[in-house]
Amino acid sequence: MANLTRWTTHFVAFSRLHDLKAPLRQAVILSRDEIISAQVGAEKNKKALEKLTNDAIKKCDLIESTEFWTTLKMIVDDIEPICYGTNINQSDDTRPDQVLLMFAGIYLHFDRHPNRALATKMKKRIEKQWNALDQPMFVFALILNPYRRLDHFGDQAGANVFTLNTLLTQVSCT
Repeated sequence: MANLTRWTTHFVAFSRLHDLKAPLRQAVILSRDEIISAQVGAEKNKKALEKLTNDAIKKCDLIESTEFWTTLKMIVDDIEPICYGTNINQSDDTRPDQVLLMFAGIYLHFDRHPNRALATKMKKRIEKQWNALDQPMFVFALILNPYRRLDHFGDQAGANVFTLNTLLTQVSCT
């Protein structure tokens, strides 16, 4: 069951539901009437019988809906990097370079997102969180990591000896 404060719970629940897409759709296609009958059970009250029948039909229609499964897959894909980032940052031994890479990974995920409105909102939220951090310290932690160094910075980053020297001076003065 999804929990409002746990990204991992949402991710696991939605991912598992998506994994069950084929058997659920097959069950609805092959046994729709039996599923509706099981939902209704032995209900005798006409209003309750109608409500239970309509609810079962709506649920079967939802399972058959391609749009539902497409949206669910997009949600699973969007929650996954957030879930991993949250779990990485909750560790007692998380390093600053890992935090930086987590922010970058989530940002890049949403930068490529097909829903531009969602992408814009999420990137603004990520930038707001990133701006609240001591950025030079995170950048230097990545540069000083012997397995990473400057490999993660593209040409547009302007990471050269002069800019890094200025940045190092800022870090050492604070």
